[in-house]
Amino acid sequence: MRIQMPGSSLAPRTCIVCCATFLGGPSAKYCPDCRIERRRETDRQHKARKRAGKSIIIGQTVGRCEKCGKEFIYTAGAQKYCPDCSEEAIKEKDRQSGRGWLKRAVEKHGRQYADDRNADRRVGRTTCIDCGAPLAPGHSANKDYCPACQRLHLRYARYRTDCKRAKRPREPVSYSAWKEGNR
Repeated sequence: MRIQMPGSSLAPRTCIVCCATFLGGPSAKYCPDCRIERRRETDRQHKARKRAGKSIIIGQTVGRCEKCGKEFIYTAGAQKYCPDCSEEAIKEKDRQSGRGWLKRAVEKHGRQYADDRNADRRVGRTTCIDCGAPLAPGHSANKDYCPACQRLHLRYARYRTDCKRAKRPREPVSYSAWKEGNR
């Protein structure tokens, strides 16, 4: 028996097979009885594929990429893409599902819901984190430092890299200690 953590999103769900109502998570589609039967059917199909020699053997079976058509060796059972295409294809699929979620949320709660959600996620920083100097109006939302502090942080990053790459690597000093000696 699985123990649910506090704050989990268990809610009444409807089984897509028998239309029974059950308590389940956000992606639950089957009631416990139908889930057991579905698992048994999946196991039967897997055993039939294995007997027929059509099951995937990870590290041996060769597949064809759905995006570019190139052949690859399976590293996971549900793999669809070659290593070259996988990152971008998975990101695209994630973007599509996210857009679908937002569209459904707007249909359910109205456009104001999405506008408020997006406004909450934006950081309207107006001053530098380090020195408190005002940032230029119209700067990008992810800008945290004024130009002078940005240059200083880049120099510190180079210093840390040099410490690691030295013939005798050493532990870099903290940013605040380094900054005092390099201003």
